Amino acid sequence: LIITDEKEYFNIIDLETGKIERRFSWKRRDYEKAIVKLSNDQSYYIMVSNSGRIWKKDFNTNEVLNYIGTFDVNRTIAFDISPRENRIALTNGYGSYIIDIQNKKIENILRFKEDPDFRYPGQICFSPDGKEVTASFRNLVVWNTDKGLPKKDLKGKSVIPNSAVFSPDGKNFLIDCEDNTVRLWDIGSLKETGKIKLD
Repeated sequence: LIITDEKEYFNIIDLETGKIERRFSWKRRDYEKAIVKLSNDQSYYIMVSNSGRIWKKDFNTNEVLNYIGTFDVNRTIAFDISPRENRIALTNGYGSYIIDIQNKKIENILRFKEDPDFRYPGQICFSPDGKEVTASFRNLVVWNTDKGLPKKDLKGKSVIPNSAVFSPDGKNFLIDCEDNTVRLWDIGSLKETGKIKLD
C-alpha cells in the first residue's frame, strides 16, 4: 500500500504488519498533491499530481522511467491504469480523460452531463478488457473508451453509488452505496443480483 503524507513523502506500508517498509520523496510545487497507483507486477507506479503532471516511476528506486507530461486535467480526483497498462483513465470532476501513455497525449475526453449529482465522481476504473470505463458518485456512468460515448448509467435506479468496480469477468458491477450496502449489479440488464448490508 502506498500512502502520501503532508511532508512530500510516499510511504510504502506492509499490510500484514502495518509498518512503513520504506519511504521516498518527490519534488512538488507549492500546494501540489499527488495520487499513485501500482502496476500489475508492482515494478513501477504511475503518479498523477493535482496540477496535471504525470510520471511513471520505478517502484524500488523511485527513479523516473517516463515523464508522461503535463495535461490540462487539474484537480485530478482519481485514476486507473488499463489492463494492458498502455492507457490511463482519470477524472477531475468536470470530465474523464483517456491518456495514451506511449504517445503522451489525451486520446479521448469523456464529458459529464450537466448533472448536479454527478459533478465530482470519486472513483474511476477500467473494465477487465479495457474497452469500457466507469466513474461513479451518486450516479454510475459507463463509457466506451474508444468512442468516448456514454453507454449506460444508473440514473433513476433505486441505488445511489459512491464507488463501483467491474467484476473480473466484466459482467457485473460491485457497488458501494450511500445506504451502507454493497450491491452486485448485472451490467447487461442493469438489474441488481445481490446485496450485503454493512454494519
